[in-house]
Amino acid sequence: MKQEATEVPHPRHGLNPRPSGRGARQFSAYDPDEDEYTVLLEDLAPALPGDQLAVVAPEDAAAAIDEMAALHAAGWDDPGLAALPWLNRHDAESAAFTAAMVTGLYDGFKERYGADLDPDVLGLIEDFLPSLGAYLAGREGPSTLFHGDFRADDLLFGGPRAAVLDLQTCAYGPGAADLAYFLGSSLPVEVRRDCERTLVERYHQAPTSRGVTLTWDDCWDAYRRHAFHGIVMSIGASMLVERTPRGDEMFRTMTTRHAHHARDLASLTLVP
Repeated sequence: MKQEATEVPHPRHGLNPRPSGRGARQFSAYDPDEDEYTVLLEDLAPALPGDQLAVVAPEDAAAAIDEMAALHAAGWDDPGLAALPWLNRHDAESAAFTAAMVTGLYDGFKERYGADLDPDVLGLIEDFLPSLGAYLAGREGPSTLFHGDFRADDLLFGGPRAAVLDLQTCAYGPGAADLAYFLGSSLPVEVRRDCERTLVERYHQAPTSRGVTLTWDDCWDAYRRHAFHGIVMSIGASMLVERTPRGDEMFRTMTTRHAHHARDLASLTLVP
């Protein structure tokens, strides 16, 4: 039986043609009578998903940075994005809400994972939490369309370009949060230390080559400051999503990596 359906705008409507990063092409349709929704996504084979717990190869990390930079450059300081009513933004109200939520979840997080985390990791988190609200509210500088959860598990590698998936946490805010989160979460600490400067320079060159005004010092300082984006995500997501053995291992790994990241970069010195 043929089913009638009405094509509706993608939930991300208002973005095109801004995003130039590689994502899966899609078609969506909604049948209001049956209240059924269908999404068809492009087959991206032979690309394979990244693995948060494995080592991301340097060439894959570079490919991911290229897609991230293309996404950010396309929406850099764009008033059209700022005006979209559905696109989350980090204003004072959302900063206060997130700070209260994450702070409230921390005791449960510590009870669940604390025995498996080094005291230095917990110490850094507890030094940061009193400044969480100020950190979230003080995201000064240019904003853009950023992914919000840009990490290996949300990427496909092995095709002509890396592909970016799972844009459900996208928002209008600091692109450096994606950059710091990806390098801090998806690379083991020693690997990240070895290639960090090169990959941040690669990111910086991509938007500036597209006409974005961004000094190296501003880029590096924003990257350092947003090392804490991963701490916020690790606490919040671990306590809000369904618990699984792999999830527990992933959140322990991410938290440790992000804490070392913030300590290596002296990120606390940049938090208000």
